[in-house]
Amino acid sequence: MKILLRNSISQPDLSSYAQKNVNNAWTAKQTFSANASGVTQSYGTSNSDYATTAFVQFALEGKGFNLSNRFSIVEERKNQGIDGGGAVSGVNVRNLNTIQRNGGDINSVSGSLVTIKAGIYFMLASAVSNRGNGNKLYLWDNANANGISTRSLSAFTGSNLVDSASQNVESTLQDVITLTADTPCTLRHEYGSSAPNDGLGKASNRPGYSEMYSRLVLFRLS
Repeated sequence: MKILLRNSISQPDLSSYAQKNVNNAWTAKQTFSANASGVTQSYGTSNSDYATTAFVQFALEGKGFNLSNRFSIVEERKNQGIDGGGAVSGVNVRNLNTIQRNGGDINSVSGSLVTIKAGIYFMLASAVSNRGNGNKLYLWDNANANGISTRSLSAFTGSNLVDSASQNVESTLQDVITLTADTPCTLRHEYGSSAPNDGLGKASNRPGYSEMYSRLVLFRLS
């Protein structure tokens, strides 16, 4: 024997959820847009329905998070066929001279000095080396004379290579860094031995392309 109960179990009100409209009826979602000021959705011909739950607003709006505006790239570039320059034994300052993209966190770039706004960042940096034995890459705080991050992978290129056997080897650095104030920084590359002429990178000399020898990428987290 089967007993069918009707209207005995109340249905939850889902009117505040993104997939429902204010009349609690299922309708096809057409479009939505999200920005720092609010989240708006359109159902059919009506633009009066809003995603009002905190979860939906956080998921779509991200509390103002906009990836396209929150990362910056600074690069060390030279004209086609120009080598990166000679390297000394010890500290070499990479010549970050070109802002490829500024999401608002780079105040200025001047003479290898990159001034970064206060904040918390996930950073990626890389630089090539040619000869010079073991080398390490790190980000340096020029205002307070200390290393912000030294968490780079180890790289090694032999010191006895002749010019015809030159090779570019990449040293990489990644870390989460916190800057409590706007900070002038340099990307520094420490070599185990000197490498004259092209120790900071051998040119690829490919027609139509500039040379790039180092790069700093910043993703703002907070």
